[in-house]
Amino acid sequence: YLAKAINYAVTEGAEVINISYSALKDEYKASEFKDLESAIKRAIAADVCVVASAGNDGSSKPRYPAAFMGVIGVGATLPNNRMTAYSNRSAAVDIVAPGGQENVKMIFSTCPTTIAASGYNHGRGTSYAAPQVAGTVALMKSIHYELTPAQVLSKLKSGSTVAVKVKVGSTTRTYPLLNAGGAVRLAR
Repeated sequence: YLAKAINYAVTEGAEVINISYSALKDEYKASEFKDLESAIKRAIAADVCVVASAGNDGSSKPRYPAAFMGVIGVGATLPNNRMTAYSNRSAAVDIVAPGGQENVKMIFSTCPTTIAASGYNHGRGTSYAAPQVAGTVALMKSIHYELTPAQVLSKLKSGSTVAVKVKVGSTTRTYPLLNAGGAVRLAR
């Protein structure tokens, strides 16, 4: 269904797609993964910016769709601008944004009515961080419509004023923290 949804959004003229879902490659059926990859490639070729949550299992294994080339993968930070323990930290993470504390469901957001009858619930995770990046991307595109996904990612990174460092095995990875104002200023 995800590939169909992406194709539909592209056909209908979407400029930004937010995906709050992630899975390891082997968790997809082969045909499903191929269809998803094709849909992502189609979106990127149409200059649609695809933003995806990186996942919440604290792993350095890439999860998809965030790990596809051209997708802006989003990890999660704590209020003190440090990476959360639950946020994935693979090379697929391009940028990080607030995602909520480990044991506190602190971000209020919309959700399926199967989770909360009102359609609103508190939560945490990279799925809460990714929409903040997607919203910033939408603002950037509203200022400079012609920005390509690669240019958008470059400006998101350049607009960041805080680097979040995380130890992954024997190496240290550095991720830019979303600075919406900085990124939007660079979009002009």
